[in-house]
Amino acid sequence: GHQTSAESWGTGRAVARIPRVRGGGTHRSGQGAFGNMCRGGRMFAP
Repeated sequence: GHQTSAESWGTGRAVARIPRVRGGGTHRSGQGAFGNMCRGGRMFAP
């Protein structure tokens, strides 16, 4: 399930979205989005 979700999100696309969120809002929004992707999608986190 972890690998499948990673393919759906796309490692390159997900990483590209992270910096965009930071520019769109405060640092908190960037950290929140990054945490949600890691915890929810579990791309980088085991």
